[in-house]
Amino acid sequence: MNEVEMAKQRRGEKRRRKGLSVFRLKMIGALFMALGVAGVSVLPAMLGDPTQDMAALTVVVACTAASWCAIPIYSWLLFDGYRHTGSIGKYVLRLFIVAVVSDVPYDLIMTGKPFDLSAQNSVYGLVIALVVLMLVDWIAY
Repeated sequence: MNEVEMAKQRRGEKRRRKGLSVFRLKMIGALFMALGVAGVSVLPAMLGDPTQDMAALTVVVACTAASWCAIPIYSWLLFDGYRHTGSIGKYVLRLFIVAVVSDVPYDLIMTGKPFDLSAQNSVYGLVIALVVLMLVDWIAY
């Protein structure tokens, strides 16, 4: 910290943080995921069959590619939550509950059935990643 920043801190002025807040990252990730869901479910119904129309296929692929941008955002948020949580067990449990609850709507959109093991939502991947983080910490320490 330089002299100017130290003087501001002594006067009680808050330092402006650079970058995006956690809330903004969540909203950006949610927007990317919503584009992905729309590309798989809503847009084919509106634009026609993507296998028959090149414009519809392009829009669906662009939406799917946009949803992939949410992966590193949610991965960072998962790690940040892991770093700051007071109870890892409760964090895993809450994330697993979200995965189970969101699985029925996901299966309905993706396969048309309320329960289908052929396709799982990405929240299960976050649960697995969180367990791996726990194991790495446990092995390292």
